[in-house]
Amino acid sequence: PRVAGGINANEVWIGSVEGAELTGEFLEERGIRAAEVYDEASILELESSDPLVAASWEGILFLSFGAVLLLTALGFIVFSYLAAQTRSLEFAILRTMGFSGRQIVGVVGFEQLFVIVAGVAAGTALGFPLGRLMIGALALTEDGSDVVPPLLSQVSWETVLSVYGLLALVFIGTVAALARLYSRLALHRALRIGEL
Repeated sequence: PRVAGGINANEVWIGSVEGAELTGEFLEERGIRAAEVYDEASILELESSDPLVAASWEGILFLSFGAVLLLTALGFIVFSYLAAQTRSLEFAILRTMGFSGRQIVGVVGFEQLFVIVAGVAAGTALGFPLGRLMIGALALTEDGSDVVPPLLSQVSWETVLSVYGLLALVFIGTVAALARLYSRLALHRALRIGEL
């Protein structure tokens, strides 16, 4: 299209009002000649109609998301178990000092809550700038120029809250298992091992 001042535009983005369809014929009737007209709706329909493209991205994202969540939960459980094995003497001493089962659950819960909250806070705080950084690196065309319109980084809070909920379940299960382990601890055996 020729723009005022004799400038030729090689690409123009035009938005339509509700109910109006911007086809090549519609534009030509109004004196706008274009070599090619791309319609966003038809491009999106074409992309979404390819089941391999849609399924592969959703599948890859689902698998990677599930793997990260599983590894996070597994890492937390293994860390808690190994910490319980190395600290059995400390909890045996607390029990001999008169700590009740509820107090031991409180100590274990506070310790595990601190680890989970610190990890979630650090992951969330680092996730936002890292997401923006990655989107910036991915927002390039095949010839290296910036994508138009630019990509936006959006956070799906429903997904984030579901991850937090699953981590809360792992936390509750781990604290319950550790509290049970510490309450069943054979005090005389743990104290004898501590003397060695």
